[in-house]
Order: sequence, then structure tokens, then C-alpha cells
Amino acid sequence: MKAVCLAFALVLGGAATAAEPAFDQAVRDYQAGRWSAAYGHFMVLANSGNIEAARIALFMVRHGKLLYSSEWAATDEDVELWSRMTGTRPPNEPDRVVSTAASKGPAWRPRMIPFIRRGEK
Repeated sequence: MKAVCLAFALVLGGAATAAEPAFDQAVRDYQAGRWSAAYGHFMVLANSGNIEAARIALFMVRHGKLLYSSEWAATDEDVELWSRMTGTRPPNEPDRVVSTAASKGPAWRPRMIPFIRRGEK
């Protein structure tokens, strides 16, 4: 777990696209292990339109319990906004279902693969 946090912190160190003093402070807080303060900064920046901050805040919301032993508070509207900004789907949105309708042409049919357990014939 610490290796994942360290790798993420190294990625944050190279995020030169968001050269704002507030973003730099958020990165310093994150690297120092002050994750609550860092999340607060990233959240404010994300809601102000900073895409890198939105990506990081969304990561912290999604993986907070596993990586930081804490769940970060975010409204549904915040998560929706950050997801749109970063081009990802919100954490609780169901996976998209691919239709098997015959709209791909009259000869198209879904391929069925037989499932056989080991030891069965």
C-alpha cells in the first residue's frame, strides 16, 4: 500500500501542467502525508476547473478507504463534475451494457460459447 502511495506521490511531483501555488501546496501536503489537507486543496481546485486536481480528488474519493484508511467526503455533484472533467465515469455508475440486438445487420447473431466445467463431459 505504501508503494502505491509513493508511486502516486511521484506522479504528482511531475504534474507540471497545473503550475498554481495552491496546486503546489496540495502536492506538498500529499507528499508529506497530510492527505486530508491535500484533498481539501485538490477539491477546491477541482471545483474551480483544474482538471489535474479533479483527477487526483476523484482518485482519492474512489480509493480513500483502501489507500488512506479514510473515506473522503464529496457530493454527488462534485463527483459528477470531476468525472466529466476527467472523462471517466462516476464510481457508482453501472457499467454500460452492450446490446446484442440484431442492429449490426440481418446475418449478425450473438456468439454463444458453451461453458463446460472441468471434469464434465
